[in-house]
Amino acid sequence: MSAVRLTRTARPAEPLWLEWLTLCGGLAFATWLLGGRGVWALLLGADPTGL
Repeated sequence: MSAVRLTRTARPAEPLWLEWLTLCGGLAFATWLLGGRGVWALLLGADPTGL
């Protein structure tokens, strides 16, 4: 019996800056949506309990 040697090609690690870029983009979009487009005021004005 001959031993079968499995060779794995090492893939490069995913750059961490992609996750940070995605997080910053999501936060920027949420800030624009809530503050810039007036969604936050719309949500506060829609409170039926007046809290």
